[in-house]
Amino acid sequence: MRVTLDDLPSPWSLVWSRIVGGAQAYAELPRLSEILVRSMSLSGLDALNQAQAQADLVFTPRVEEYEILDFSVVAPIAAAGLEQARARIAEDRACATIIAELATS
Repeated sequence: MRVTLDDLPSPWSLVWSRIVGGAQAYAELPRLSEILVRSMSLSGLDALNQAQAQADLVFTPRVEEYEILDFSVVAPIAAAGLEQARARIAEDRACATIIAELATS
């Protein structure tokens, strides 16, 4: 979810919505814990880019539909990642050859 500064409510409107029970209006805003986790992951982008530059095969699982701290969806994310990894390996002829050789030995 992308939020701009214009989309953010004032602190007073948040307090007022909690008092009168209208907190659902701001339910789509990211929680503080989500902001912190995303900030920490952004700080590791340089290391990620360096690792990807050195890797023989890189794939990026599509996980945009999942909340960053929703641990109840670990199994579907792992299954999607495995499926995407298999497809990516099949696309890469050299990698597929190595895996086939490993499977037969």
